[in-house]
Amino acid sequence: MTGLGLYTRAEIGYLAPPGSEDAPRPRLFTQILSPPWAVRLLTEHAQGATDTQLEEVIARTLQQEYFRAPGSRHCIHFGGAEFINFHLPESE
Repeated sequence: MTGLGLYTRAEIGYLAPPGSEDAPRPRLFTQILSPPWAVRLLTEHAQGATDTQLEEVIARTLQQEYFRAPGSRHCIHFGGAEFINFHLPESE
């Protein structure tokens, strides 16, 4: 498995003061989730996680993999999704 593709339109950004460039705002977003995060997301879904709980997993994933802030004190917001689509990326 090379990961899981995520395609969404949602509010994404750092939890920052309103008006900040880093504040969450609606974004059309595509990201390949690494296998460990993909497994975690799918496992939580299979175990009956709520949409809110799954959004929290996606937020942590984006913090680690997109915003490249592992262990950062900056919190990432992911919510208000209009849609979330997943796909299997083409193998190389």
